Amino acid sequence: MAEVNDNEKEVVKSIVSKLKAAIDNNRERIEKELRNHDNKIYGAIILKFYFHISELESAIRYHLAQGEMYAAKVLLRSLIEHLATAQYIWCREHLLHDENLTPELYFIAYRASEIIKRFGFNNKVKRIFDENIEKDTVKAFSLEKGQETAVSHKILTVASQFDLHNMVAFLVKTEALNQILGGFNELFIEALKDYNLLSSYVHGGPSALFWDEEEDLYNAEKISSDLDVFVGTMMKILIWTYTRSSKDSSVEEQSRAI
Repeated sequence: MAEVNDNEKEVVKSIVSKLKAAIDNNRERIEKELRNHDNKIYGAIILKFYFHISELESAIRYHLAQGEMYAAKVLLRSLIEHLATAQYIWCREHLLHDENLTPELYFIAYRASEIIKRFGFNNKVKRIFDENIEKDTVKAFSLEKGQETAVSHKILTVASQFDLHNMVAFLVKTEALNQILGGFNELFIEALKDYNLLSSYVHGGPSALFWDEEEDLYNAEKISSDLDVFVGTMMKILIWTYTRSSKDSSVEEQSRAI
């Protein structure tokens, strides 16, 4: 991620502090509104992402405080992907309000694609012991479920929009997103570049185990400042979703005034 100077870090930290206070002071009505959102799937998705990104943030900050950098980096990579997915869904449903039916496709098609991919992994394991089992994942899955292979292919194609590189490409090209999120989105897109660097930590690669530690890549201070950007973005998404749904701007106003 591009270097952020101390003044920018303090500005972001101050914004995040205000956002958090506004959410904490209105947590019950925010949760109630999103659970009763006109699009219940969308409301549930945004609420779930907020809860779990907050959990990941707490765990990462705990590991940082304990000096457990490796664990913090593994969790940070997961948090980045959580946020990219939440921002993509929010952007298409809330900001662009296009006809993609993104929340529904996430809930149904993406879920179906996960089932196919999980089946595929298990199928590969079974083939270790029995090479007569169908090798092609889609063919094997379709045979077991009694459906046409075209259906499974269609599910995987539709769900591919939730692949990280596809979501990021969409977010980068959406000018309206930059306009509404401003500097936060620029910092977020810049931070996404480190997602690749953190891959080695998830998979136990040699870069993570040996070289990165020696080179002090992605140190505690950097992770902490990036976390402010990531969590702040999710908080903004939560508040804006609440504001549009409830037509109540008081929480957003509090986040600026506190």
